[in-house]
Amino acid sequence: MRALFKLILMLFLIVLLGTTGGFFALRKSQTTLQESIGQNSAVIAQQALDKIDQLIYFRLEEVSLYFEDLFLKRMLQKENDAFSKIEKKQDYILENDKAWASEKKETITPFMEKIINTPLSQNLRVLLDFQKERYGYPVFGEIIVTNKYGVNIAQTDKTSDYYQADEQWWTQAKEEGSYVSDIGYDESSGFFSIDLCVRISDENGNFLGIIKAVENLEGVGQIIEESKKNIKSKSLGVELVSKEGRIIYNNAKKFLGENSLHPLDSIFGHAEGKQHVLWEVKEDSVDHKVKLFAHAHSRGYRKFKGLGWVLIMEYDAKEIFLPIKELRDTLLKAAFVVLALVVGVGLFMFLPLVRAISKMKAATAQIGKGNLGVKIDIDPKGEIGELAQSFNQMVVDLKGVTVSRDDLQKEIEQRKKAQEDFYQSEKRFMDVLHSAQDAILLIDSEKFVDANEATARMLGYSTREDFLMTHPSELSPPNQPDGQKSFEKANEMMRIAFESGFHRFEWTHRKKTGEDFPLEVSLTPVSYKGKTLLHCLWRDLTEEKKSEKELARANKELYDSERALKNMLRDMQETNKELREAQDQLLQSEKMAAVGQLSAGVAHQVKNPLAIILLSADLIKDEEKGFSEETKKHFDLIVDAANRANRVVKELLEFARSSEEKRSDVDIHKSLDGVIFMVKQSCKNKEIEFVSQYANERILIKGNDILIGQVVFNIISNAVDSIEESGTIMIKTKISEQKAVVEISDTGSGISEQAQKRIFDPFFTTKEQGKGTGLGLSTAYKIMERHSGEISVKSEIGKGTTFFVTFPLGARV
Repeated sequence: MRALFKLILMLFLIVLLGTTGGFFALRKSQTTLQESIGQNSAVIAQQALDKIDQLIYFRLEEVSLYFEDLFLKRMLQKENDAFSKIEKKQDYILENDKAWASEKKETITPFMEKIINTPLSQNLRVLLDFQKERYGYPVFGEIIVTNKYGVNIAQTDKTSDYYQADEQWWTQAKEEGSYVSDIGYDESSGFFSIDLCVRISDENGNFLGIIKAVENLEGVGQIIEESKKNIKSKSLGVELVSKEGRIIYNNAKKFLGENSLHPLDSIFGHAEGKQHVLWEVKEDSVDHKVKLFAHAHSRGYRKFKGLGWVLIMEYDAKEIFLPIKELRDTLLKAAFVVLALVVGVGLFMFLPLVRAISKMKAATAQIGKGNLGVKIDIDPKGEIGELAQSFNQMVVDLKGVTVSRDDLQKEIEQRKKAQEDFYQSEKRFMDVLHSAQDAILLIDSEKFVDANEATARMLGYSTREDFLMTHPSELSPPNQPDGQKSFEKANEMMRIAFESGFHRFEWTHRKKTGEDFPLEVSLTPVSYKGKTLLHCLWRDLTEEKKSEKELARANKELYDSERALKNMLRDMQETNKELREAQDQLLQSEKMAAVGQLSAGVAHQVKNPLAIILLSADLIKDEEKGFSEETKKHFDLIVDAANRANRVVKELLEFARSSEEKRSDVDIHKSLDGVIFMVKQSCKNKEIEFVSQYANERILIKGNDILIGQVVFNIISNAVDSIEESGTIMIKTKISEQKAVVEISDTGSGISEQAQKRIFDPFFTTKEQGKGTGLGLSTAYKIMERHSGEISVKSEIGKGTTFFVTFPLGARV
């Protein structure tokens, strides 16, 4: 019965080994599955975090680009200049900041209202509306702009403070150029956000102020939700955690408050110290479930260094390993059924055999004792009967065989069995080689001695015999991508494999069609037929390399799109500026034309009555000897008023005149000298120095000499009036872009910014009542229009004024 027991035990061991192999395969499959899920989740998490970093970077760039507009910078410069004139600035700031903070949240004082409704604030609200319409949600909750002293000068809504220079974001943005805060809840906007702060500087790099934009993190949530679509798992959980371990976002509660903490150390240890650990399976310290955790860390984007955020993806281990568990249970049940069947079949089939073997065993024992007359009595039918007869015959034959011959026969049988075992081992090795689906080859240090059909298919050959007995370099291009010759490098790689016992590297092979393709080659020394060969395994990297190229191309397209967007934004700003200037010129021209027609009508209606008044005054003057002193005084007032009214009428007619004057070549330098001479005669009661800096060449323009002189006279006369007692008037000429340019500068009191907008309007004057009609500069403007010229002004209170008069050379109107 021991033979039967051994047979059953052998069958049981075979089933046990098969089951064990199955469980090992399942275990390997589980490991491979969790590695695949873990690595894939880590990659998706890293891609999502990279997109979040890119989103924050581009939002920061949008805020920076907004103040590239020179018009907005000049508005900010003017605000700084105005604030610099405030005496006791610190007291002013503290007083207003205290009053600001003391008001209720819903209260907006007139002081706040003034800042909220400045042109710059309105411009910022236009930006907010544009971003909301473009992205479908409010990208920025609010935007504030401070001047270089740290106080608010523009804001889209009420803020909690008026003075910002004592805040960390303000000082860091001023020193480093930008600042990005960690997440916080913006109460005024009602959503979670981060602060994007950028330093504003003028063209020379001088500090002007800070712009702060509160960015809505809804876009971050959209990126996270989009990344979840790539993973099909009911138990998937996603959490975005700050570097302090505070939960920013999860798939259940979305954005969370400041008191929601994540036990990072319980999952990954210290997060910053284990950034290389992409995934891990362990028990969750919160709900004590075994989970697969995968995470990624913020790496920043370009100049943005990132906020140290961590994105965690977690799965219930029971869910992802459920198919493996079901397969394991099925395998276990099948193993028990097979074992029962094997034992039953073994007992049924081998029990007669065991009985026959027992009889043969007893007979063999008798023969061992020297009893060669033993005979086994077994039914001669079947293989066992034939074996029994052969045994009986063997006993008869043994009588004539010596002991030495018997020993020799045993030795021969053992050697045959050893050779057969060796042959079977090599046969199994070759069966595995030729049945594998992966490309497998054998190399004897010089050439390929064997390969499977998968290798032939990969190289494009119909059979493997077409490329065997060739050196690896013969199936490769002359040189590898690093420039090294394929023959030399192939020998070097094989030498390393023989010496180290294993070697893996990348290689470029060439197909029969001449097409090169990349491979990952693994070389392992093995023993075969008494020789040491290299077992070679190929893995095709064509798709992997193609994916890398596609990724590089996509990154380049993204960069080109970003650059094109910036150029388009800059062109739009320039076009907008040109449209505003053209619109201002058109409105000025229409206004001047309308006022000219009105002035002509009024002047003609007033001129005749004034002529009668002056004529009558001359007649009455002959009788003034009989007037009293009081009557003479009133008479003189009437005559003086009539004369002044008559001068105004003449100026109105001159302003309204539109007939074609006689044109000729006018020497601008002679015309300027004549006007300067006349003005000098009329201002001898002031100490004014006239300085002329003319171009070295003669400048001729086509026009009316009298009207051109009137333009210059009106400008220089205003310059004289702006100087109280003493000063300088400088006249320069030059030729620029085929135009004659005259610059008239004075050191007078200057013109305010508001007055500069209306300085060319008819009847607008900054002089005292009775000292000016307000028609001098409007008349000059109209004369310049009739000569196809231009007139402009640049002035600052207390620093004087400069007029720029430009004539086209040789122009005819």
